[in-house]
Amino acid sequence: MKVVNHEGKGRILWAMNGCNYKVAIGGSLSNSLMTLARLSDISIGGHALSVAMAGSVGSDSLTGFYRAELHQKNVNFHSQFFKDGTTETKRVLTTLDARCTMLIYQGTSASNCDSSLVGMVSKINIIVVEGYLFELLYRIKPILRLCEEAGGTSALIAVTTSNVSYKEEFY
Repeated sequence: MKVVNHEGKGRILWAMNGCNYKVAIGGSLSNSLMTLARLSDISIGGHALSVAMAGSVGSDSLTGFYRAELHQKNVNFHSQFFKDGTTETKRVLTTLDARCTMLIYQGTSASNCDSSLVGMVSKINIIVVEGYLFELLYRIKPILRLCEEAGGTSALIAVTTSNVSYKEEFY
């Protein structure tokens, strides 16, 4: 896994010109939310399960694609758009022998924090936090604030641990 800047993202896209590729939503948080949404007919505390996502996204065309794909999977999208921002993307390059390299462009999520969830805590049953956010030190305080708010409710809090070392590093 490697984080790339805006210029690096451009070089990757240029190098991919003419290659076969597929655009899809994914990642540990999105995949977790889509899986929870499959359980939407389950009741938690007498309420039907409703799944939503909030995070920092740009106002580019990828956000529209991401929002539409999540909506199709019964995941609501509660994020504010950051004007002139770009949405985080991951390029997973796979060789014929199934070796993968992930190239991550953080876009707007590297410099902005959407705190819209804090106002919704009283309506939330389960909070799933993207573990990669702990790498961005300025994100830790808003995450802890959200979890503290949730502590006064019966909400469950889960963290995606896509990177095994996160358990030791950020426990």
